[in-house]
Amino acid sequence: VAGATDTVLDPPALGAVLLESRLKAMRFAEIKKRSDAPASAEAVVIDEKHYDRLLAEAYEAESGKRVKDLRREAPEPGDGEPEVDVAVWAKAEMQRRLIAAFSVGEQELTELAARRADAIVARLIEGAALPPDRVFVLEPRTGAATESDTVLVELALAPS
Repeated sequence: VAGATDTVLDPPALGAVLLESRLKAMRFAEIKKRSDAPASAEAVVIDEKHYDRLLAEAYEAESGKRVKDLRREAPEPGDGEPEVDVAVWAKAEMQRRLIAAFSVGEQELTELAARRADAIVARLIEGAALPPDRVFVLEPRTGAATESDTVLVELALAPS
């Protein structure tokens, strides 16, 4: 099994995961002393109200700019175009900028490819569908987007 990643599609997706992890860590820091707090930041569930606040705090900490100033950057509607909901635009723009700020490089993509391969190997040997000594993880591959915008994992068969 050769895990694979896409150099176009995967970096923003990994950035979104990193942003979510950061927001969960922020929320966990706020609630960890409560008796009903989850055991770890990964287990935190963020509701919409807290999400918007945490996103704004993360944006301000990362950019050094206030959300109020970002809202002034919202595009003005042109002739015949609908008016922009500034709050919705600002939320999407904060998410976009924070995701772009996360550095997702070759190492992170290689680690993702390896995790994908490991997940497939685990599934193949689950329930003894294949004996573990017959399944191997090969060198991960990275590349540009495929025509179908799907990252394919290569399965290679060899005679025993």
